Amino acid sequence: MYKVTTMRLGVVAAGFALLAVLAAGCGKDSGGGTSTAPVVHGCNILPTAGDVLVTGGFTNFAGTQSTASAELYDPTTKAFIQACNMTTARAEQQAIGFVPGAVGAIATATFEVIIAGGENNGSHLQSAEIYNFDTGRFTKVKPGLSAGREDFTAVLDTTGTILFAGGDTSAEEPGDTADVFSISTLKFSTTGNLTIARSGYGASLIGGASGIAGDILLTGGYTSTTLPVLQTAELYSPTAGTFTATTGNLVSQRQFHSQVTLPDGTVLLAGGDNGSATLATAEIFTPSTQTFAATTGNMTDSREAMTMTLLNDGTVLLTGGIDDSGTILDTAEIYHPSTGLFTATTGNMTTPREDHTATLLSDGTVLITGGYGTSAALNTAEIYDPTTGLFTATTGAMVFPRAHQQATLLE
Repeated sequence: MYKVTTMRLGVVAAGFALLAVLAAGCGKDSGGGTSTAPVVHGCNILPTAGDVLVTGGFTNFAGTQSTASAELYDPTTKAFIQACNMTTARAEQQAIGFVPGAVGAIATATFEVIIAGGENNGSHLQSAEIYNFDTGRFTKVKPGLSAGREDFTAVLDTTGTILFAGGDTSAEEPGDTADVFSISTLKFSTTGNLTIARSGYGASLIGGASGIAGDILLTGGYTSTTLPVLQTAELYSPTAGTFTATTGNLVSQRQFHSQVTLPDGTVLLAGGDNGSATLATAEIFTPSTQTFAATTGNMTDSREAMTMTLLNDGTVLLTGGIDDSGTILDTAEIYHPSTGLFTATTGNMTTPREDHTATLLSDGTVLITGGYGTSAALNTAEIYDPTTGLFTATTGAMVFPRAHQQATLLE
């Protein structure tokens, strides 16, 4: 359930006076300035653990109108409510939750979310901001990224830093630079360059007990709009601050694919496109050999701009996306690591969608929000229940339509 700020901040006020006090502080940056985003009534709403923070995105089908708005999803009521605005309108940004200063231990500090990069009115953003669980407000981080970034990824590693790498720069071409954000100092710094400029790539933390456990795997993408899609991959070492090529290349060229680390430490890559066709293929990266191999079976549909979510039972949920014919999909499927096969879910999604989000909730269900439908950015959301294999619409719609947004579980 939602809480008002008086429960944490001790503000003594009533009615609209309370709203005015809280709204006045909404969107402040670390230098004392204020956001150009309009003040909203939602600034007196605070989350509780288990809620989902949905931020930014494009509100129109053309992908030209980014928003500074944010909203909270309450899994108890299955409804959304408007939250305080971000300091900057942005879409195609990255958002990662963390506990400041916590590395390998339970910390007592406030849970926060770092939001960085993305696009606003055609500009690739260097700016970043932090959402604070206890205040429900966004604060700018200064300085931000070393370069504007879009079509990039962010991954939290085991040393307490978050890697922000590559992506399209202000020149509309991929870059090879990278930044790390320290969850201890709450500051950005540059790190080593990628082995090759990449955008539209996949990235995930290597698990298991191999010699590269704790490294970050970056796969595929594109290095130039005029060159073939990449089939290479590389590893980032957080301790060394360097990138090195993997021993083997991907089985297939792929960009705009999805990637997730499995419980045994291997990494699943699925879908995307190779520059000429949308893919139904998938492959597995084995850390001990640094090589890729095709999965036993292909996906039930070709997909790009989809989501992949690791479920609590170790299987992987794949939802929506767009297929090779250009159809936006309402289908979903499950990858079974034990067999290497994909099977369709019992039911389809309630709405066809691409460029949406899928967030694993505390109860093991998955929240799916927004994305593009056949003619508009969507304000609908739905829940996948692994026990039934079915999707059901949330009680209420989202506050705003959104595509290329971020949705972060608050813990």
